Amino acid sequence: MVKGMNEGLKLIHEAIEPHIGKPIAIRHHMSGVWLGVLLGLGWMPHMIRIEGRRVWSWSGGRLEFSELCRDGVKNGDRLGVWTETQIPIGPGDGLVELTTQITPDVIEVCRSL
Repeated sequence: MVKGMNEGLKLIHEAIEPHIGKPIAIRHHMSGVWLGVLLGLGWMPHMIRIEGRRVWSWSGGRLEFSELCRDGVKNGDRLGVWTETQIPIGPGDGLVELTTQITPDVIEVCRSL
């Protein structure tokens, strides 16, 4: 834990720490859908940093997030650039789904397209 953190940030840090450097998929009300790698806490409270790509649309249906996590993206899917970004994950910030149940292969294909 980081010295000087409030209790809420300590809980977030403890929850994400084992997943740093691992694949992550996020569906967020405002930020959209992202596939990437978790880098750690963001520079602002209740944020996480990821390196990844926004997935604007993909084969399979808009709401099939679990299918996207399982099968990944394909040629023809609309993807943003591979970048580092921060996503808000605090209460009321619009987080819909966040999973680390995604394989590194899915992330590598996403990075390479």
